[in-house]
This record gives sequence, structure tokens and C-alpha cells, in this order.
Amino acid sequence: MIRPRPSVERIGFRRLIVTLPLGVVALSLLAFNLPLLAGIDPATATLRARYSDPNPDPAIVASLRGELGLDDHALVRFGRFLLRALQGDFGLSYTSRLPVGSAAWRALSVSAQMVVVTVALASLVGVALGMVAAMQRGPLGRIASAISAAGASLPPHVMGPLCVLIFGIWLRFVPTGGWGSVRQMILPVVVLAAGPIASIAEVTRTEMLNALPQSFIRTARSKGLGPSGVARHAFAVSRLGVLSIAATNLAGLLSGAVLVETIFSLPGLGNFIVTAVRNGDVPALQCGLFVVGSISLVVGSLADAAAVFADPRLRHTAR
Repeated sequence: MIRPRPSVERIGFRRLIVTLPLGVVALSLLAFNLPLLAGIDPATATLRARYSDPNPDPAIVASLRGELGLDDHALVRFGRFLLRALQGDFGLSYTSRLPVGSAAWRALSVSAQMVVVTVALASLVGVALGMVAAMQRGPLGRIASAISAAGASLPPHVMGPLCVLIFGIWLRFVPTGGWGSVRQMILPVVVLAAGPIASIAEVTRTEMLNALPQSFIRTARSKGLGPSGVARHAFAVSRLGVLSIAATNLAGLLSGAVLVETIFSLPGLGNFIVTAVRNGDVPALQCGLFVVGSISLVVGSLADAAAVFADPRLRHTAR
């Protein structure tokens, strides 16, 4: 008996509702076990931060453990942690004694602005370079390929200090740190976008080179369609690969922004996580890990589902 094929809608919906919750639970489990992995007792660390006492009284530590519910069963504590995490409640910072969630939200707003601008810039420039490299066989195509290769060969930890030295210190074109103005966004966004531009350009070039020899492109050319029209037709077939790599870059940019935000002293989520590691601030580190991982999971799952809906071959097969 032949079973009916699942529809595209069911495939995308299944991937979204199954992968995302399981990923969030796994991520929560990792964040929950951070104090254990780091060898930190939350009650002792809280008292040390609260009273600046390196050796708090064991009786007070035991009392606080009961107050925080640290003596409950591990499953009870994990369920409580997961419920609070989904509500954005990660407790108080060990260092500032302020709610961690509020500080993480402010940092996330900075990182989100930078990532959105970076993705937009990387998509536009990367697609343009890839199309030029695929359509042009002369010097223009070689220049486009060289630009994308240069972006791939310069990681942020190399490109960032170079841009600070050349454009910020020597030429003084743009500020080398801070956040709040368009000029302060230029260097971080360019450094963060270099890698995604290279990958998007390479995928666009490869997909279009695979599409150009196909019969529908030859038919379009025989009907007198110009180079720009041919490029649009070829890119229409290539857009799925470009969508996938752009979504992958979006999911990874928040984690990649840690280094860039540290180099340019940006008050973003990356710098928030680095500061938490330096201070041994476990609640802040748990919050940062959970937020970055959750966003990556959501973006990846949505991109996976969108790829199923966007692929015309899957739509044709599902009919």
C-alpha cells in the first residue's frame, strides 16, 4: 500500500513544532547546569556578591539555599528554571544585584540593531557580487570574486583591529567605539558583514552557474532576453540556496558578534556575555546563553520551514 506523501505545509509545520521545543529544552538544560559545570555554589556566590565576604558563614549559606530552593530535587529545580527562563526571569546578577533579564534585554536591542543592518548589507552586497561573478567573465567578474575572497580570508579578529587602526586612528574617518549614531555603526557592521558577504556571494555565484546552462535560460536568450533579464531568471532558481545561507548567517551572527562587540566596546549581548564570564556572574551567563541559543534556534527553524515553502520542486512534488 502506497502511503500519501505529506504536504509541504505539514513538512514545514512539523519541523517547526518538533525541532524548536526540543532545542529550547536542551538549551535550558545546559544553562541550568552551568553552576555545576563551573563548580559554583549559587548560594555561596550570592552571599559573596551581596556582602563582599569571601568566606560566608555556612549557616547563612544553608539558610539561603533553602530560601532559593536549591535543596529541592533536580527535576523540580529544572522545571522552575525553565518556567522562569521562558518568562525572562533569570534572577539577580551576582555583581550588580539588578535583574539580569532587564540588562540582557537592553544588550539584545543593541545586538539586534547591528545584526539586522549586517544581514541587510551582507545580503545586498553578497548577492550583487555573486551575480556579477557569475554573469561577467572579464575583469569585472574577477574583481567581484576577489572582493568576496578577501572577505572570507579576513576573520573578525584580524579585520577588526585593522579597521580600527586604518579608518579610526590613522584616517579618523569614523569612531572606533561606542554606540548610538550611524557613524559608530559603520566599522562594526562592515567587520561583521565581511564573512557573510563572502559566503552569500559564493553561494549565489555557484547556484547561478548551475542555473545558466539549463534549458529555460537558453529559451529566454533565444527570445531576445537581455543579460539583466537572464540574471533575474537565473537568480529566481538560485534564491533557495541564497535564502538558506543568509538564514544560517543570521543565526550565527549573534554568537559571532561577541568578538566584534568586544573590539568596538559595544554594549551588546556579546559584550554582556564576556563581562559575565569575567565576573563569574552565573545568572547573567545563563541568561546570555539562553537568549543567544533560543534566537539561533528560532531563526534556524523558521529558515528551515521557509526553505520548504520556497522550493518550487517540493511544492510540485507535494501535489
